[in-house]
Amino acid sequence: MATLQMLVSFVVVLGILILVHELGHFFMARLAGVGVERFSIGFGPVLWRVRGKETEYCVSAIPMGGYVKMMGDDENPLEGGKGVAIDPAKAFNTKPLIARFLIVFAGPAMNFILAAVIAALMFMLVGRPVAPAEIGRVTDGGPAAQAGLKTGDLLLSLNGAQIRSLEDVDRVFQRDLNKNSVAIEIGRGRFSYSLTLPLE
Repeated sequence: MATLQMLVSFVVVLGILILVHELGHFFMARLAGVGVERFSIGFGPVLWRVRGKETEYCVSAIPMGGYVKMMGDDENPLEGGKGVAIDPAKAFNTKPLIARFLIVFAGPAMNFILAAVIAALMFMLVGRPVAPAEIGRVTDGGPAAQAGLKTGDLLLSLNGAQIRSLEDVDRVFQRDLNKNSVAIEIGRGRFSYSLTLPLE
């Protein structure tokens, strides 16, 4: 059951990435005046399709990619699917280089924009990630080790000020620059300890 849920989640997330990527190509092609013959999510046999005025929209069996088939995007810029003649003004290969570049670039650009939007939403909904004030490597025989600190200890307070993040540590040290020692409360497993660490 868990494997099935992971598989479904993978396909959904991949599908969203593919959809956004291909929409970038699709909309930029339309803006550049390029006709789009087919917009497909997935490869292989078509499971579902709907025909628009100019474009066929498909969902195919293999959800590992997608594609936008543009008019003239083949060896003959004046032929579409099955060798049907197309309007040269709508052919991809007859467009200026900058237009073709923007059409190709629009796919990855949309994925970048999606990542930025997701990051912004996470920031708004969850808040900024805060690194816990955890003691890094403690040198054997150093002042921190002599005071009783160990690697992995969690700082709970400094000089009576509650510590929630590394930014709080910096704030307290800036406040207490003239002190010769600092009173520390640390968390170690299920226990907490009070220590005094000399600063000189």
